[in-house]
Amino acid sequence: MVWAVAVSADGRFLLSGSADQTVRLWNLRTRENLLTLFHGSNGEWVVWTNSGHYASSPNGDKMIGWQINKGVDKAADYISAAQLAQHFYRPDIINAAIKLGSTKQALAQAENTRFNLNLLTREIPPRFEIISPRSGTRATTGIVPVKLKIAANTVAIEKFMVYVNGREVTPHKIRKMRPFIQQHTKTIEVPLETGNNRITIKAKNSIGITSVQLNLQYAGASQIRQGNLHLLSIGISEYPNLDREQQLKFAAKDADAIHNLLQTQGKKLYRSIKATLVSDNRGTQPTKRNIEQALKQLGNAQKTDTTIIFLSGHGMNIGKDYYLIPRDAKRRGSEIDKNSLVSWQQIQNALVSGLGRKILLIDTCHAGNAFNPRLLKDSADQNIVVLSATDADNVSIEMERLGHGVFTYSLLKGLKGKADMFDEDYGKITFKELDAYVSLFVAQLTGDRQKTVSQAGIGGFKDFIFMQL
Repeated sequence: MVWAVAVSADGRFLLSGSADQTVRLWNLRTRENLLTLFHGSNGEWVVWTNSGHYASSPNGDKMIGWQINKGVDKAADYISAAQLAQHFYRPDIINAAIKLGSTKQALAQAENTRFNLNLLTREIPPRFEIISPRSGTRATTGIVPVKLKIAANTVAIEKFMVYVNGREVTPHKIRKMRPFIQQHTKTIEVPLETGNNRITIKAKNSIGITSVQLNLQYAGASQIRQGNLHLLSIGISEYPNLDREQQLKFAAKDADAIHNLLQTQGKKLYRSIKATLVSDNRGTQPTKRNIEQALKQLGNAQKTDTTIIFLSGHGMNIGKDYYLIPRDAKRRGSEIDKNSLVSWQQIQNALVSGLGRKILLIDTCHAGNAFNPRLLKDSADQNIVVLSATDADNVSIEMERLGHGVFTYSLLKGLKGKADMFDEDYGKITFKELDAYVSLFVAQLTGDRQKTVSQAGIGGFKDFIFMQL
């Protein structure tokens, strides 16, 4: 049942609100249903096309999916959109459908849309469940054996990933296991922290990802102690092959300052620091090759370690993908050559190649078309904590009087003590404290022209100490 309709000012589109709590966008001339939107009472949302391609908030794609019928004598399978995100999370198709006024045209010009939903009648994401211990119980030992019952799968499971409160703790033998397809049980030894432990176990195959969760309380000493800090700071102000208006004043200086401060403060919190600076001013020059080499060094992080990447410079979107523009980016005609850029996929792969906690501080939206929602969604799915200088509706601002970009200036102030807001943790700055302080101070300095955005993983978030004064 349709409750309400509204026509756009130009007469091209119609919005309809229905009893099923969805809003649909229609092309009035062709009568094509372009998009359907659902916004939950919890703030999560998802918008999708009839082809199944969608955009969503970090948890929004758990609210829709496909029921796969297997005949009258068998129970149907349900597969959520979140499980098939690698195929169907496509904000670029959603944007194109609106701009073109046609989902069919948007799909025709998009790349990598060949995955066929009919395949799900034969091949589905991994099937497994936790059979012990029971969620909500108390653990008596700091290393708990989690027993999985793995069903017979039609597609080989390629890997498992294990997280405790957002920190990856996948055991070495699990990371190195060979793909398998047969039904069996598997036990994974999982270390616990003192207090509540949100354990997430993910399994991946070529079709998609299945995720299950378990909550345990543990009163003993934490088995996940603070390890080493792996720090990579990248700052690019100078672009010799780009136009004068694309040069930046403070990006390299921002990276230098953050790099120095995190090294100094990190000595009070971490056992050791493995730091790499890739900057116009100091360290290694921020060329594509040097950035890629620096990213490869992050794969050695262990389960007790923390990896932080700070990015400052220009970013851009090409199609559905986000790219960091290195110092030696080249033009091909009037466009920047994609092959001379560093892709978000490379950055993400570098972060997830190691274990432990992963943090991304990003200030690369100095121009229009630089914010990409895929970066935040992918980060949430990979348990990467993100603090970004901007959201989709504004750009990152540099201020001469501050001597830094506004985001970095606020980060520096916060990390030097301004973000330490709670007496019970005096001298320790948590991520939530830093996020709150930077968000408010950036908005204050810019008169709300710039707003930060953060992403702290899906399935709940347990705050952690970011730095110690």
